[in-house]
Amino acid sequence: MAPRDVGLFTASIILSRLNISATFDYQTDDTLALQKVIDGQADAWIVSVGKIFPIARNIKNENGRLHLVSIPYEKVLWDLYWPSQFTSEEYPNLVPSGQTVETLATGVILASYNWPENTERYRKVAKFTEAFFSKNEEFSKPPRNPKWRDMNISAKVLGWTRFKAAQDWLDAHQSTGVATMGTADEFKQFINERGGNRNLSQNEILKLYNGYTEWARTKR
Repeated sequence: MAPRDVGLFTASIILSRLNISATFDYQTDDTLALQKVIDGQADAWIVSVGKIFPIARNIKNENGRLHLVSIPYEKVLWDLYWPSQFTSEEYPNLVPSGQTVETLATGVILASYNWPENTERYRKVAKFTEAFFSKNEEFSKPPRNPKWRDMNISAKVLGWTRFKAAQDWLDAHQSTGVATMGTADEFKQFINERGGNRNLSQNEILKLYNGYTEWARTKR
């Protein structure tokens, strides 16, 4: 298998939790990694990127040898990942028309050094925070990438403390209804509350997640 960057870390966690053994061949060049799969030198290419990845979308795949592998949303993954899927509209070369392939989604955080207040660098980061947060809604509008709609500036991340200027901005704008969707733990709790103790199918979990995200977005 040929993963790259954070894909290596993510793949290691997912496969370990699913009790799947694999030998990794770390690659920083996506084109080279994909070519190894095409040439039969690797069994799979694992990458952690935005949902519509141009290199994968542009593969001709004329003989149909390549396909996207479904990743089940098992309970052992609920604390770190969200359910997602690829559609034939997103990858017409890899997903048959009208079908979907289940996959996992993960979050990305924007981190800053915790500069002391009343310093020049703190003021610079605070100024950036004000500009970035105040334009939050603009990022979700066309022609921006649709993935911006998943951004949640108020999400809580376990083990992390929010930069003071960012927290001050959120406290001052609570009345605007910033969405509170965010952590995988929150979604895990959401599933347990809605699904009870019964085993949920992949489709049921995905429907719950879609309902959860839509509910959160209506709170803006």
